[in-house]
Amino acid sequence: MKLFRFRLQKYLDLNKEQEDAKRLKLHRAQLVYKKESGKLESIDSKIESTVDYTKTARQNQLNIEMMLLAESYYHVLLEQRAVQATMVENAQQQVTAEQKVLISIQRRRKMLERLKGKKWEAYYQGLLQEEQKELDEIGRVRFCRQQGGS
Repeated sequence: MKLFRFRLQKYLDLNKEQEDAKRLKLHRAQLVYKKESGKLESIDSKIESTVDYTKTARQNQLNIEMMLLAESYYHVLLEQRAVQATMVENAQQQVTAEQKVLISIQRRRKMLERLKGKKWEAYYQGLLQEEQKELDEIGRVRFCRQQGGS
């Protein structure tokens, strides 16, 4: 009997390569998301410290110019936060899109691997049947020789 050959093996190999590439792309997207989230947290902490400084300055009635600068800095930080929040949202959407593509590729690979397993099982059963036929033939020949020789 000829050796087992899965006709879709090249497609399966290509699919595995695509999966590895998409996994790498997903990892990069996750790194971008973490970076953007870190920037957003940094802006949030700056806003918080500015608010604390402004409250302290109002209570202690410090320099009016410093309070005005803190207020304008606060508004600039709020604008930066809005922009950064948009960037974080875009990065999250990119991660989600990459995850969906990766899941699709993984499903296709698993389907091909199951198909390959079924084809292997059918090949192996055929091989066992051929072996059993040969053993049966050998048994018949021996039986005929014993009957003829007796």
